[in-house]
Amino acid sequence: MSSRKAKGDAGEAAWQRKREADGWLCFPLSPAFEGVDLLSIGPDGEIELAEVKAWSRPLTPAVRLEVMDRLNYLRSVLPEWARRRLTVVLVHAAKVEDGEYRCEETWRFP
Repeated sequence: MSSRKAKGDAGEAAWQRKREADGWLCFPLSPAFEGVDLLSIGPDGEIELAEVKAWSRPLTPAVRLEVMDRLNYLRSVLPEWARRRLTVVLVHAAKVEDGEYRCEETWRFP
């Protein structure tokens, strides 16, 4: 496994742990589903599609725009009843001094 893939997996796992700690059910989609890493269902039935970028540097505007466009497209092809409950989110996961990954939402819609 490449170091890039290992970092990505660790970042996705950190976001999954955070969501599960908040009572969400999480289903990893990556790498089988291109462009979305995690599908999460909240305690109140809300649905979240998350793309997690585990980068040590800030996300560039071009990357942010690419992810936002892809997630908004995926959201737009769903039926209205699903869009009412669906949130899409871009998460930046960065390794901190203790070796763990800290996750921060970079963008969320709606």
